[in-house]
Amino acid sequence: MLDGFGPVFSQERVFERARRQALGLLCALGTRTVARVLAATGRDQCDWTAEYRLFSRSPWQSRALSLPIIQRSLPFAGPQNEPIVLAGDFTHLVKSGKQIPQRHCMRDPLSPPFHVNLIDGLRFFQVTVLCPFRDRQEPLAARSIPLRFEASPVVAKPGKKATAEERTEYKGNLKKRLASVAARQVLLELREDYDQAGARGRSLLVVLDGSFCNQVFFKQALPRTELLCRCRKDAVLCLAQASDPQLKGPQRFYDPKTFSPESVLQDQSIPCKSGWFFHGGRFHQIRYKELGPVFWRKGAGQAVFGKSRADRRLPGRLGEATLPVRGSVMRLVQVKRLDRGSGSSEFAEVSPSCPFGRGLIASGYLYVPLNRHVPPGQNTFTRRSFA
Repeated sequence: MLDGFGPVFSQERVFERARRQALGLLCALGTRTVARVLAATGRDQCDWTAEYRLFSRSPWQSRALSLPIIQRSLPFAGPQNEPIVLAGDFTHLVKSGKQIPQRHCMRDPLSPPFHVNLIDGLRFFQVTVLCPFRDRQEPLAARSIPLRFEASPVVAKPGKKATAEERTEYKGNLKKRLASVAARQVLLELREDYDQAGARGRSLLVVLDGSFCNQVFFKQALPRTELLCRCRKDAVLCLAQASDPQLKGPQRFYDPKTFSPESVLQDQSIPCKSGWFFHGGRFHQIRYKELGPVFWRKGAGQAVFGKSRADRRLPGRLGEATLPVRGSVMRLVQVKRLDRGSGSSEFAEVSPSCPFGRGLIASGYLYVPLNRHVPPGQNTFTRRSFA
């Protein structure tokens, strides 16, 4: 794997230095700082100047390092007739230095539910590829391989002495959603990298958290990429207005009657369906509800946001329903959470930690999880940690 990183660096000696530090990361103990990495490789008594310049002056890009990983992970990224499943979310690194650029105060994801703690650190956008192993003789849960780990921009809040122009600029940058714009650019680059790796004929199914369910991602579709984002349980959705041939001229596009994932869950007139889905090494039965094409006025506009499905635990994406229901849910079930200590969120709708009644849009459908069942003869589906 490390030998494939050679063309990324300008000189052979720079590549040897990078490979040595990569191996030192595996051997170092405690916090993996550059000093500890050098000590693990026996170079703590040598000049450190060239080692630090690897990160400050050497002309190499982190994106180029993901191409060899993509090429090696393609054989394990599911069948050729299925999309490649990616999972992404914001994560953080704790940093206390006050002079570190982009360092800011944020909520600690490990805070107890009854008290929110704050930490200082840096925010990143992490993307992993999901490798399913459900078709083996002894089925295994999906494994994730990291692909990208890019810094996510944070808009600095002006201080008390800030002028009116600075406050106006701050509010304007918040509306631009710079973090979502940077995350969208990463997904576009991954699409190009997979094309370069020989997967041009396969689409990408990207599973994202609710913070990515906004206009930046859904107003304009990504090329050959399907989005699977958790939406709010009180999101205002609607159906298409039924056309009336007797009316002349332009007709209303949206149905004036609106609903939310939570209201779909509580609506007893909508029948429930059920199916068996693989998660955590075994199959589970999930009940869900299904509606027709759904539109999100403020987010996706007149693009089909989904055929609303209320399943007590299933996400959603923009675009036509090109995937069968069972296939979409199967991929959702295989999405594991990112490192719990790195600001992870509930990606898999069958995850024991997924909150009930929270809507998700998947395969052109809105899901709201209803309940969990286990096959006869198996133990009860207990609460587990996905750390």
